[in-house]
Amino acid sequence: MKVKDILDTMPIRHTFYLILPAILVLYLLLGYGFYTFRDSYSHKQSQLKANVVAHSYADAMRRYFNRSYSMERNFNEIVSGYGNLYPTSRRKYLEQYGMGFLKQCSIYELQSVSVDFDKDALDGLDAQYSNEGIYTSTGRFNYIFYWENDKVNVQYYDNVETLSHDDFYYLSRKEGKATLIEPFIWNYADNGGKTGSSEIRRMILDFTSPVLDSSNRIVGVTCFEMSAPKMHKRLLSKFKGFDAENMMISLVSDKDIFIFHTDSNQIGKTLEDDSFFAEDVDNKIKSHKDMEFEATNYLGETYRVFSIPFTITGTSIHLTAVISFAGDITTTSGYSLISLIVTLTICYILTVVVVLFYSNRIMKRFADSEITTLADTPV
Repeated sequence: MKVKDILDTMPIRHTFYLILPAILVLYLLLGYGFYTFRDSYSHKQSQLKANVVAHSYADAMRRYFNRSYSMERNFNEIVSGYGNLYPTSRRKYLEQYGMGFLKQCSIYELQSVSVDFDKDALDGLDAQYSNEGIYTSTGRFNYIFYWENDKVNVQYYDNVETLSHDDFYYLSRKEGKATLIEPFIWNYADNGGKTGSSEIRRMILDFTSPVLDSSNRIVGVTCFEMSAPKMHKRLLSKFKGFDAENMMISLVSDKDIFIFHTDSNQIGKTLEDDSFFAEDVDNKIKSHKDMEFEATNYLGETYRVFSIPFTITGTSIHLTAVISFAGDITTTSGYSLISLIVTLTICYILTVVVVLFYSNRIMKRFADSEITTLADTPV
């Protein structure tokens, strides 16, 4: 009997023939199970990461506006301390302080600061300053200090109550507290002001606060005017890992106006002006509640949206950060599908090599044993 005939009749050989397909099926099942688990795990990890990233972006905006308001409050407190100065030196001091504050302020986005006092509220000397220098016939202290061509300029307004952006004058007086005025276009050379400046138009955002006298009566207002384009640039630099193609970040006021938006063209517009999401999404954002939900944009793309409200410290100014992610945020955990296929293929090849190696050794030994037995058997 030939060795080949002996091997062909061995049950163990047929067993090894069955082992390899079984191992392949096992690997395929393990791979499918692992990939399904990894995909589910990766999706959950992505959701967790999106939550963390969204809240970190909202916190960056909260800290930014807290710091900005803190600077405005410091400016307002100094102005409100005017009563500690001699009446005849108050105007000169506030002029120098306003210009110096703007020059030395560490807020890169600060475009201008302004101070307005009611008639005779500052020093009782309005009549004396009527038509003197930069003052007009009222003699009131109504100053705005602003940047132009890397230089601080001064502008004076005759009747601030009649200005087109009168919210800065009325709102904080009416409410008796700090207010935020959504971005708007302001021209530093019109509205009847006395200035030698050429026309300068700026998109600005205002913080305003009432000026109080020693009896806590409102006698004027201060205003912090921030450049919206510069604010946009500064905030974008604070969003680590921001992906312009797959993320959208905005900040909405309680009047549903964009204070900030990664698309700078939306700043100063309302939620209704932005057609990116449907009306039902806008309504959720308008509720100004902390929530997370999925939404579809006008292209049919799915986004995970986080609505995160916060209040500027020391004020009743309520803002809502809205952070949207398209798809899942990439995580570092788990294998990609290609990596998984390559890994399983390598493992299967190694298994085949090992099985063949040991099966050949076992079958050789078995064949040798059978040959010896046959050789010893009498014919």
